[in-house]
Amino acid sequence: MTLDQIAKTLLPERIYRNLFLLRHLQKLATRKGAYLVETGYIKSIKQFKPVNKDGDPIPWMNYSFIDFFEPRLNKKMNVFEYGSGYSTLYLSDKVDSVTSVEFDKSWYEKMKLALDETDNCTLIYRPGQSEYVTAIKEFANERFDIIIVDGRDRKDCIKHILPCLSDEGVVLLDDSWQEKFDEVFEYFKENGFRELSFSGLKPGGMIVEQTTVFYRSDNVLGI
Repeated sequence: MTLDQIAKTLLPERIYRNLFLLRHLQKLATRKGAYLVETGYIKSIKQFKPVNKDGDPIPWMNYSFIDFFEPRLNKKMNVFEYGSGYSTLYLSDKVDSVTSVEFDKSWYEKMKLALDETDNCTLIYRPGQSEYVTAIKEFANERFDIIIVDGRDRKDCIKHILPCLSDEGVVLLDDSWQEKFDEVFEYFKENGFRELSFSGLKPGGMIVEQTTVFYRSDNVLGI
């Protein structure tokens, strides 16, 4: 008899089932090829930051979206972000330029150091609510291929972005599952955009999260 068969024979069914569950979870977290290992989920928990299995930074967005997003990035793209972070580091070697606005002083200083060796990232500090949501207007002569809304006052930020979006550009809204963003979906629909949402775990996360792409025909992501 195998150890599993012996345990099943000797132990009460409830205890056996709990032990089976624990063993299954242990394999899910340690076995090569297991989802939590291959995505970097376990490493993200250990390092207290979103990374892939090799320890490289990734956005704190769900894995389904990252899998869709990464192969579509290229060095011709210009990105604007509301909210700097690991997505900034992730994008820095995958696109032409990243412009990111941050409102938190300590996080701004931390990201400034982290981006010190990059030459294609612009990080600006705008602590006030009004100057933060309108920060993209400082780049009114530029057109961004991807605009990521993942910081504070997201609904207000979105009101200012369309004039700076390229004809083929897309907008990414993270945490779009929240009811407070229902009006954002309606806003983009009224402006001729379609939507594509991705759901799943985030690095180190515990619940099913959602990221939505708002796009038009002939867009940079080929949707």
